[in-house]
Amino acid sequence: MPELLQPLINSFVADWLLWGIGFVVLVGCVIAGFWWKAKTQTARYLYNVAIDLYHKGRQQESLKILEKAFKKEPNYQPILYNMGVIHMELGDKDTAKNYFQLSILEVPDDTSALYNVGLIEYEDKRYEEAISSWLACIQHSEEVDPDVYYGLGLAYEGMEQWQTALEVYERNYELNPEHVDSKVAMARLAYELGDIYYAKRLLDELLEHNEDDMEALLYAALVATAKEDWDGAERFSTKLLSLDDEHAHAFNILGVVYFYKKRYEDAEECFEAALELDEEWVSPMNNLAYVYEKQGRLTHAKMRFKQVQGSEALTPQLETDSYWMINYLKDPEQAETLQEERLATEAAEEAAALEAPLYQEDTIIKNGDEELLAGIVAPTPKDENSLEDESSPAPISGEA
Repeated sequence: MPELLQPLINSFVADWLLWGIGFVVLVGCVIAGFWWKAKTQTARYLYNVAIDLYHKGRQQESLKILEKAFKKEPNYQPILYNMGVIHMELGDKDTAKNYFQLSILEVPDDTSALYNVGLIEYEDKRYEEAISSWLACIQHSEEVDPDVYYGLGLAYEGMEQWQTALEVYERNYELNPEHVDSKVAMARLAYELGDIYYAKRLLDELLEHNEDDMEALLYAALVATAKEDWDGAERFSTKLLSLDDEHAHAFNILGVVYFYKKRYEDAEECFEAALELDEEWVSPMNNLAYVYEKQGRLTHAKMRFKQVQGSEALTPQLETDSYWMINYLKDPEQAETLQEERLATEAAEEAAALEAPLYQEDTIIKNGDEELLAGIVAPTPKDENSLEDESSPAPISGEA
């Protein structure tokens, strides 16, 4: 009997060893599976997957994965920063700012987040806050991106601190001679602040390197007009129109040039063209009224001057000019008396201006369409912690 059981015992022992080995392998596979799943669900792993998706243009998917990573590790700064980036690109600026601010709490010298917060504040016209963020960005940076200084200059312009803005642009250009936008801004503010010769020097240098710089051409035309260099103003504005045949400012300046050259029909065409592009613009409206007066079309001139007076964008100077011209056109024989009244009014206005701010907000031509800032900083790829003719007593406006 024992001899019969021995083969069975030997078979059982062999099978038991095989079953034991299989069980160990199975347990090892299960443990490895749980380990791999845990590994692939860590915040750092999810972060890198999200960044890869972002660089493939799949922003929404990237954001969803970053949200999962955020729940696992809410204090991990790269997750916070890049969630801010994607929300900003998707147009949700408030949420983006919240994440950038969280990023700054974790890493106070996060210059990219500081720059983006400044950009959001600037676009919302909260200029003091933008300045604060960009100054902090400069403070924490060894090599400052020129766009930070440029944005700072724009923010000071928003606060109407023109001289400070000019100094910021000059500093930026000193540090970054290749930053053309800063040099254009320097020329623009120099012109607005009345330093015509400084503006001209800067503009000549700009146009020497790029004769098609449209903003430099615009201010070169304005500077030439201020210097009564009518040929130069005609050249610059004509060049500008060759680059953009719907440039309202260029039409207005060219109309002023033709007016002073006594080419009244050409001037009329230019001012009308400017008004076709911007029917509410008071400067070509006022200028066209002066052209009508020169052509003897007094009824048309009075109508235009009255239209100027009814404009919501009426400046004090244009209000005085149009009022005086309406009274003059009603009774030209009273021109001398009216001129005395006008001079007295202007003297009073000049005295008052000494106590007023240097410029009204709408006197400075805005620098393009406010898309000059570089934009948000992209995510990191991986985890890395007067007129000569007596009948026209006031000059028409060459202001663009």
